Amino acid sequence: MRGNEGFGDDFDELNEVLNENRVAYVGQNDINTFFGHYYDLTGTGVFNPLADQDLLEVGTEVVITDEDGLSKGYEITQTIEFLHENQQKQFYGDDYMPDLAYYGNGDDMVYIQYCRWDIQTGLLITNIGYRIW
Repeated sequence: MRGNEGFGDDFDELNEVLNENRVAYVGQNDINTFFGHYYDLTGTGVFNPLADQDLLEVGTEVVITDEDGLSKGYEITQTIEFLHENQQKQFYGDDYMPDLAYYGNGDDMVYIQYCRWDIQTGLLITNIGYRIW
């Protein structure tokens, strides 16, 4: 779904992927953004194993391998939590987070976001990292 811009038909396509309990991989300009679900008590969301085992903490190395087998390593440097209803007001430094997720800011980054409604209704958790190799 690289190139998806998150609105119009792209928004519908993104929601269809999420409703199928799959991970949406979007982004342009060196941002690698992953959206998915965490299902509280069922343990069936695509992000449940990662979150339940604390594998998305600051300092964690994330490896992304493309369709050609080329791998890149990223280190998570920050975790940000905010309510879904406030997502339009969120910034990462000078970068508007919704724009950062889809368009990047020129840095080679990873952006991983999932909902944790079991903690608080509408809580989004975003993990941001930078390329280290």
